Amino acid sequence: MLEIMEDEGERWIEIVDDKLLGFLYNISDDILKFVWKEKSIEILGKYFDENQSNYLDEFAEGFFENIEDVGFDEIIYEVIGETKKEWLTEKFLSQNKYRNFIHISLFTCPDEIRNLDDEILWKSSELDLEDRELVENIRKKMEENFKIGKKYVIYKNELEKLEKSKINNEIIEAKKQEIIKFLEKNQKIGMEYLRYLKFS
Repeated sequence: MLEIMEDEGERWIEIVDDKLLGFLYNISDDILKFVWKEKSIEILGKYFDENQSNYLDEFAEGFFENIEDVGFDEIIYEVIGETKKEWLTEKFLSQNKYRNFIHISLFTCPDEIRNLDDEILWKSSELDLEDRELVENIRKKMEENFKIGKKYVIYKNELEKLEKSKINNEIIEAKKQEIIKFLEKNQKIGMEYLRYLKFS
């Protein structure tokens, strides 16, 4: 369930009555299995801590103005057992020198949560439709922002090379104009992406 918040000219979306965290706050199981089906990831986690009052502008989404800021809470679980190296690039995993952690929130929602007997206790389909649509819309926008941003960097570098080149003909000039048109059209997102690269 979402609520629009405003304060001193700032506007953001707050997630209230979060079905996922509501379930996790009230479950008695000490160790849970979190499953992300498409990624073929299953991880056991033991409750560790809560992290309240997170905002998307603290993450990669905060570099792009076309992503609305969203306030949300998360619950952190310490990973029990194996963590494959390739999993550590996932948004829902973090590590320090000795331990790995799972961050569970609306934005890192697993497909299923199971107990140690492999019984399904919760499914992502139980989220409110409004919450699911918010997450999906932000995911799609970020995918498009990164796609444009990566192309912006490639085209920017290519234009610099073409401008330094001593060879100039109609084909090269047409290519330069095509690149310039793209860079001008996508300058805002391109610059936001470059700023993201600088600080990430």
